[in-house]
Amino acid sequence: MENVRLSDSGKLEILRRDSFTCRYCGIKTVFLPVLRALSSMFPDRFPRDDGWTVQDTHPAYSLLSSTFDHGASFDAGHIRPRGLVTSCWPCNSGKPNYMLEEVGFKKLPPSDEDWDGLTGVYPKLCEPLSGKDLDYHRPWLKALSNDPGTDKRVQ
Repeated sequence: MENVRLSDSGKLEILRRDSFTCRYCGIKTVFLPVLRALSSMFPDRFPRDDGWTVQDTHPAYSLLSSTFDHGASFDAGHIRPRGLVTSCWPCNSGKPNYMLEEVGFKKLPPSDEDWDGLTGVYPKLCEPLSGKDLDYHRPWLKALSNDPGTDKRVQ
């Protein structure tokens, strides 16, 4: 098994397959670039610290942001994209490199709800951005523009 770096499109494919819903607790997550766009627009009301320090980062980052988890088992840094699932930050950070059974988690089936993690409003949120703020978002905007949105190819 080889270590794979997932493309932005691949990440979106997994998030869409799971309807941006944590596969452990069922909470609806928010696409991380949406949170970053909000921080760019409202830095005082929606602060973000690159190190995610608690005192300098809005709680939405640690409570609602979409992350990925290795699903069931983890083999010394070797990750297969099909084994990844959407996870909220609290579940992901609470599980680390343990097996699901070791922490009492059960993997839920992909959600059949139509939650998009706020990706539908994301391009509009990025319109007023410029400079380095926009530089971060360009690859994600491109990936979203190439994404069919409802395609659930990753199993």
